[in-house]
Order: sequence, then structure tokens, then C-alpha cells
Amino acid sequence: MITEAALAKPRQPGPPWPEASLLFRESFDQPYRFGVGEMLDQSIWAESWSGYCLNRSGTVCQAWMIPMVASNTAPNGAWNVDPIRGAIRFWYKPSSQSAVTSKAGVLLSLVSTNRGSSIVWWTLVAGTDGRGLALICQGEEQAEAVLDAAVDLKADEWHLVTLGYSETNTALFVDDQAVAAGAGLREVPWEVGQISCLLVGSAIDGTMVAQGQIDELATFTGRQRFPRGTAYQFGLNTEWEVVSYYNVFSPVAALGPITEAEEAALRERALARQAERLAAQQAALLSGAVEMDGPLDGDFQLDSFDPDQGFRLLTPEITEGTNVFLTLANCDTSIGYDIWHAPDLSSNSVWSIVATGTMGQATFTLPMVGSEGWYRGAVGGDWDGDGIPNWMDADPRSTNAGVLTLTIDSPANGSVLY
Repeated sequence: MITEAALAKPRQPGPPWPEASLLFRESFDQPYRFGVGEMLDQSIWAESWSGYCLNRSGTVCQAWMIPMVASNTAPNGAWNVDPIRGAIRFWYKPSSQSAVTSKAGVLLSLVSTNRGSSIVWWTLVAGTDGRGLALICQGEEQAEAVLDAAVDLKADEWHLVTLGYSETNTALFVDDQAVAAGAGLREVPWEVGQISCLLVGSAIDGTMVAQGQIDELATFTGRQRFPRGTAYQFGLNTEWEVVSYYNVFSPVAALGPITEAEEAALRERALARQAERLAAQQAALLSGAVEMDGPLDGDFQLDSFDPDQGFRLLTPEITEGTNVFLTLANCDTSIGYDIWHAPDLSSNSVWSIVATGTMGQATFTLPMVGSEGWYRGAVGGDWDGDGIPNWMDADPRSTNAGVLTLTIDSPANGSVLY
């Protein structure tokens, strides 16, 4: 089902735009719900500025259909597309191929099918030369253009297209501008609505491909909540759901999916911010401005930290025999580590191993040694003196240890040291 991997990643979709008369939304984000092992079919989906989008390219494609009626059991039906008065809004990015094709591309088409025959109610097409949009309806003798907009949809750029329709008039918006107005559309009867669908990006047989990408399609009803003769005639306010919506999302759409270069830059910035935070935390610890153990220390001497030595635990409330839990953060799972302890840091201080970890072990439980002391995490030693560390004797894999962070949690007073 899947082809080769893409060179970009989908940009995470934002929260839905609040809209009172919304009937249906198609985000084309089905790949997010794929099962294990199921991969992206790039002939249908593509990475987009808002998750994934519908990819419509080539001479023939698999038709994408949205049922006009959402439920046949609901009273009078639950419509995905209003049969009388409403609007359809979507983002369209024509490919460079659309500028040279000699055939018109279908963006939207409302079709009824029954036993192999079909009736096209109306079709919104992109011009044969890559320019212009037209709404075509079947007249008494031939197809007629209800409205025609001489707009230039630049290739490889996202454009917001909004079609408003009613029984008396139609209107077309591109981006945040009204570009055409025309006559009304015929009402689709309920009985026909049950066998009707909205085609997206092609004709019903998969031809007349839109030659581009389509994303974030939404439909609205103009028969509820708002009276006729207002800015909500098609079910959406042209100032809010068209102009404001475009102003908010067009800068994001212009970014497209996340490229490898952008991802690398984001990763570098995240690492830089992390390094700044760690440096600030370490400076605070070294200055003694931050206490590193629990709330029961009272007036006792503060614990301290030395990046070359480890953590010093000075808590008289902790008695001998109390367990201490230690966790090594950012450690290598293919290395074994030892935990060392020293009662002080005098010139003749002796470090002793108080816990020997197996390969990949990051957590340790050991009894408190005295009422104070220093703890360190280090790569395991070489007890048999053969020049091979203990962990390598068990598994002959080698890697750098990296930087360790030691966390000490004492259950006696709830201390957590960072």
C-alpha cells in the first residue's frame, strides 16, 4: 500500500476553528490512524502544513467521495452537504503540472449515482491553462457556467477556495477576496441525496484530476441559526470564516510540511535551550542558592554538588539502614555502571563501590551508609584485572558513557536531588 518515504514530515494540525454552522470537516489525516505496519500511499495522501492532505495527480486517480447524507436513519437525514443553501471551503495547491495540462481539473463535483448511471448536479473546475475557476451546471441543452472567476492560482502555493451557494445565487472566494458571483443552484431532493456524493479532486471515474493537493475541507449549512439576507446567507460569515480564517492560517499554510532543514534547526534550538537551563541549574547548585534535599533539613548544613565528584548528602534526619534510591539519567543502555560512596572528600578519602549494576541498569536501591556522604555514578570497573571492564566481560559491546545525572530519592523525608 505504501511507497517510498517522503523527504518532509507533516506539520502538526492546529485546533479546529470555531464555527457555528459547520456540517462536516474532512482533514485528510487518516494516516494518523494507520495500524502497525500500514504505511502511507503517496498516490492518495501527502505531507501537508496541517497533518496530511489529499494528493490529486496523474491522469487517473482513485476517486475521493464524501456521502451527501451522513445518516439515512436520522429524521430528514443528517447532511454532510446542504442540499439547498450552504458553503464549501477548502485549501488547494495546484502543482506545476496544472499549468501545462490541456484538460480542466475537477476540484469539487456533486454527483448522484444509481445502478451504473450518474447525474452531475454541478462541478467546480480549475481552468485548462492553470488559470481561472468556473462553476459548471447542466442546463436544459448543455453544460453552462454559473460563475466564472479569472483568477491566477500560482503553482505550488496554497490558496483558500470558498464556494457559497443557494437557490437564488452563488459566490466564490479565493483567499480572502470575493472573485465571482452567479445564479443559484437547484435544490437536491432528499430522495436523491441518499444516492449522492461530493467528489473531491477528480471526476467520478477518477479522470479530470485536479493536479494538486487539497486539504482541510469543510461544509456549512445556511438554513439554520441565521436569517437570510445577512452576511451568513451561505452559513458562514464572510468576514470571520473567510477573511479572518485566511489571515490566521495562510502563514502556516505557506510553510508547508516540516523539511529536514527546519527539523534540524528546531532540534538545535531545543538543545541550546536545554543547555541553557542545565547551565543555570548547575550555577545555582554550585552557588549554594538552591537546596537539594527535602523539607526536613531545618537549620542543618545544605547539601552541595560538585560536577567532578557527585552529590553530597548531608541529612541527619536519615538514619542508618534507611534505603536510598538512585537513578542514573541519560545513561547508555549498553553499559554497566557502578555506584560509589565516600564519607567525605578529604585528601585520604577512600571511595567504595556500594552497588554494581548490570548492563543497562539505571536504578539502584541500597542502604544509607552513615548519616552523610558523597555518591557517584561511574562506568563499571575491572575486578579481574584483565583490562576489560566488568560490563564488557558480560557483553562485548563498547560505547561512550556520556554525561550522567544522579538523582537521589530518600523515602525517609521525600528528598529528590537534581
